[in-house]
Amino acid sequence: MPFFGPALGTLSSFVKKKLGIKIIFLIENYLSHEKRWFNKVLAKYALKNADFFIAQSKHMKAKIEKDYPSKKIYLTTLPIFNCFNHDKFNTDSAREYLNIHAENLILYFGYIRPYKGLQNLISAFAELIKERDDTKLLIVGECYEDPEIYKKQILELKIEDKVHFKNEFISNEQVEPYFKAADFICLPYNSASQSGIIMIAYGFGKPVVVTDVGGLPELVVEGKTGFIAERNNQKSLLLAISKMLADKAPKRYANEIKNLNKNLGYGSIKEIVNDMFNH
Repeated sequence: MPFFGPALGTLSSFVKKKLGIKIIFLIENYLSHEKRWFNKVLAKYALKNADFFIAQSKHMKAKIEKDYPSKKIYLTTLPIFNCFNHDKFNTDSAREYLNIHAENLILYFGYIRPYKGLQNLISAFAELIKERDDTKLLIVGECYEDPEIYKKQILELKIEDKVHFKNEFISNEQVEPYFKAADFICLPYNSASQSGIIMIAYGFGKPVVVTDVGGLPELVVEGKTGFIAERNNQKSLLLAISKMLADKAPKRYANEIKNLNKNLGYGSIKEIVNDMFNH
């Protein structure tokens, strides 16, 4: 949001003043996770003309209510991301395609940034394989910082034979085999608002392990669609991962996720827009 703040603020001012149109902001997050002095200034400029907000988590709704107490705020969630191929691979063929051979496979997927806690996951994984030597970790995503930070950590922990690290952006057409190959997806974040990665995982019927930050816990039914760990707590993360591995039931998780998915997304948008017109 801060990066686009000047453009959004200027455009919304023009539309509101010249055309008399009400301005609605659909908010997943409006402040960068990397704390910079100009974040709040640019976000405030971007959102100054808002008549209504649609927040995509209870966590974000609470933040907007605090910063914009006079505005009407509605609640929805991110939609399930199902714009990917779903029928080219199964678990075995995906692992063969990726040349990964393991009884259990944990996936970290998405941009690698300091606030996402990947170092915590790597440390927890090093402890995990002392008891679960049949497990591997697949890290897939583009680094925002020097990837050697993570490669050095992996080497120092002597787990390089158990970790596959693919430092690159993955296009939509390439997403399927990574999620099909994984038993579950781990989001060890130290900060978050929401996460599209959960919605991709749920689109593939895959459970998740998340930390209790931002709106992430809102999307996880403990023991049914995943497990929740304490933020920045390696022991808690290790426990959540261990629970997932001990309760390996892909069909049951997929069914629970399918049921949860019915209540996620933009199904309420029609009612929200109708309510806006009545204000």
